[in-house]
Amino acid sequence: MKTIVITENALVIACHPDFPLEALLADNPPTTFGSAFFQSGETSLLIATKGCNDTSRLLVIGEGSKGFFDLLPVDDHATLFERCVRVGLRSFDKQIALNPNWMPYRQDNRTSLFATGSSDLRILAETNYDGSRNTYVYDLLKAVSTKDLHNCEPVSTPYLNAIAEFSELLAKGASITVNDSGSVVLDHIVSESVAKGFAYDEWLPLLSLAQRDFVDRDIVGPLRVRGAAGTGKTLAMVMKVLKIAKDAGENPKRILFLTHSWAMAGQIDEMIRSIGRDIPTASLVDVYPLLTISNQRDYSAIGRRSLGLDSDSGKRDALKIISTIVDQFVASDWVAYRSGCSPSFVEQFEALPNSDLRRNLSWDILVEFGCVLAAQGMLGRDRDRERYMRVRRVGYMMPIVTSTEREVIFRLWVKFLAHLKAEGLIAADQIVSDYLNALQTFYWEAKREKEGYDYVFVDEMHLFNAQERLVFHNLLADGDAVPKVVLALDPKQSPREVFAEIFEDRDKKNNSVYARAGLPNPEKVDFVEIYRYTNEISILAKAVIDTVPALDMGEDWDIPGGSSVIESGPTPVYYLEQNTTGVFKRAMKVAKKQQFTARKRGGQVAILCMDYEKFHTYQNAATGQYPRDVFVIKSRDDVEQLRYMNRRIVFSTPEYVAGLQFDSVVLADVNGDLVPDTNYKGHQERRFLSELYLGISRAQRELTLIASKDSEGLTPYLQRQEEIGNLKRA
Repeated sequence: MKTIVITENALVIACHPDFPLEALLADNPPTTFGSAFFQSGETSLLIATKGCNDTSRLLVIGEGSKGFFDLLPVDDHATLFERCVRVGLRSFDKQIALNPNWMPYRQDNRTSLFATGSSDLRILAETNYDGSRNTYVYDLLKAVSTKDLHNCEPVSTPYLNAIAEFSELLAKGASITVNDSGSVVLDHIVSESVAKGFAYDEWLPLLSLAQRDFVDRDIVGPLRVRGAAGTGKTLAMVMKVLKIAKDAGENPKRILFLTHSWAMAGQIDEMIRSIGRDIPTASLVDVYPLLTISNQRDYSAIGRRSLGLDSDSGKRDALKIISTIVDQFVASDWVAYRSGCSPSFVEQFEALPNSDLRRNLSWDILVEFGCVLAAQGMLGRDRDRERYMRVRRVGYMMPIVTSTEREVIFRLWVKFLAHLKAEGLIAADQIVSDYLNALQTFYWEAKREKEGYDYVFVDEMHLFNAQERLVFHNLLADGDAVPKVVLALDPKQSPREVFAEIFEDRDKKNNSVYARAGLPNPEKVDFVEIYRYTNEISILAKAVIDTVPALDMGEDWDIPGGSSVIESGPTPVYYLEQNTTGVFKRAMKVAKKQQFTARKRGGQVAILCMDYEKFHTYQNAATGQYPRDVFVIKSRDDVEQLRYMNRRIVFSTPEYVAGLQFDSVVLADVNGDLVPDTNYKGHQERRFLSELYLGISRAQRELTLIASKDSEGLTPYLQRQEEIGNLKRA
């Protein structure tokens, strides 16, 4: 391969999902791509824009000591290239972060990070190489060989040869005509309307009246924007960040944009840089997941690593731990508690280990751990037990009838924490709890004026629990001023109960979610126009959310459902198959058929599984039978690679693709048995319907549902929609 040279201004173009990487690696690139042009020399390939000159900073990607791109499968080339480009962006702009999941490691001016999520190869790069302002990505080596970067010396010949050719290739490109209008285009993961490549001043007149009012409104205290999926909340938040930066002028501001995952952080970071590309500003805009901000300690120094519950593998690991400790508890201490428990509670604990009842119990315990115990920072001590015994039970929670049942759950929580400790694990909620304590110290008070933020923006607030919400206002530079925190939310998009508040029996009054987060009486702006999907899909989504049992959240549960302003499309349809095998075959058949029309519209097809227990089976079948046709998303951070898989069918669950949009969606296993008619129905019903709403609202043009006869057929929550014509059988 030839050495690749990318000028600083061309790096953002190299991030585009349709960037012709394979043609570049074959030394046969097009003449232009967007506003960039290509020039091939004897030893190097140049990617540059018209604004470049001999003094431009460069990212140089070398051949490696044992090869580079050829060391990985073709499917991994785009991921490797993106990470190299991200290293370049980071070296030229310190506001840009490297995803911690890539395990970046620095020694002096050298950086190392994993090439892909599944490879043991690490990228090696050096900033200001050879005394220049350039960054040189110089090797790809086994992780075991990169422990000491001082011993990983770069081979300089490819770099020096490329630099020698640079001026000549740049001069040759001066005569090439490029398409300036396509200079920057956002990742296709962003909703179709956002992906037009418009800059800030071009977007302003296109905003709705409600969006423009939100962007122009002065921030005098907490401000929240509410709206259903597809109403443009994230775009409006980005525009407001850019307006603050633009208006700051000579008085730069520090702005933090918090998200729930690195996937969303990366998307928003690209939106801010693309839409705000023409705004000259000295203001700082940081975009990070909350957990990254919170993870200020080196837990590896005490032998701990994070157990992430936002991924498929993390959840399954946690469920295995819970299942194990329940088995151990039933075989030992259970007899001392049994007589104080209700019959339904006893039935679940004494069910066979692999039965549906026991699996449902493990899920309920996982939610109780995450949304009640961990979310409130309870660490398993006696005072935490007393607090837990006082927690006021509400409808969405796991049904716990007696005080003995609470004792059982708390005992399991203590055992769970002990298991984490023994295995060298630490839960995300424990990291946040540590960080909250750090934010209450004199040390933070002394430095917050300098390192705190003037504004904090929070996307998808409905995904943050009570403990996490306490972080927001504590990150502001002025701890005494009215908090300038801007929130976007739609609680019905959350398949978890984290947004609901937890109260203790001794609480005198039910303070709101916002008051308890230190954000009292936030102003409210509602978005009701939907730009993402057809009216036919909008009607079905609204019918589902109107059925969801309300949490104790007051007006924020009654956010306007919204109405679509885009052209009509086909009525959603459903299939009724005999069994799980039939559901899988039908899902793949429908998806492959819809893929052709979706591609013509520039979109993608997704199969989303409603039954989490079957998701693992389906993904194995999909990757085994259709390895070149599907791309499985098993966590929100897998979305990072989706931009390079836009010709494949996405296979996932609604939760993992929250915030993303697809031309066509196939929802598998929309079954009646997912909400069993038991004492536990209330909270399972809410969780199922929120997940269903989330899945439906991922579709832009076509929506197909599939149910199984051996799982009680189509969920009864949608049968009425068939009767009135909002859903029809295929």
